[in-house]
Amino acid sequence: MLSQAAFEEPSAYSVGSPGIVSPDSKHSPRLAFLDERIMAEVRLMPVPRNDFFAPRDWLIAGFVMALSMGLIPFGQDFAKVMALFGAGFSLPLSLVLGVVLTSYAAYFVATHLDEVQSFVTRRTRFR
Repeated sequence: MLSQAAFEEPSAYSVGSPGIVSPDSKHSPRLAFLDERIMAEVRLMPVPRNDFFAPRDWLIAGFVMALSMGLIPFGQDFAKVMALFGAGFSLPLSLVLGVVLTSYAAYFVATHLDEVQSFVTRRTRFR
């Protein structure tokens, strides 16, 4: 195990050249060994993926959005708003919810274009 002094000594590494141990440091072999171990671990790490979310997460969120849109008319607040604004409130609410759901679906397709294209290709191949 490395001592705390190995990490506190500022002259353990030469300035501007990471990984090269200065000859005047008494902890040079330990830090060189630590540097090699860390770099070996970094090389073995998998390449990070650039996905926003898994498709399962997108579908769960879309299902929750669609379910909540379907349950809006049954809420107590909706009855109060309908009493206050009348039936003219339903059309703007439906338009806004439609735009939200459509933009969500479009964003999902845009971020998962490869998966959607392979799904469409599989579906049209059997027709």
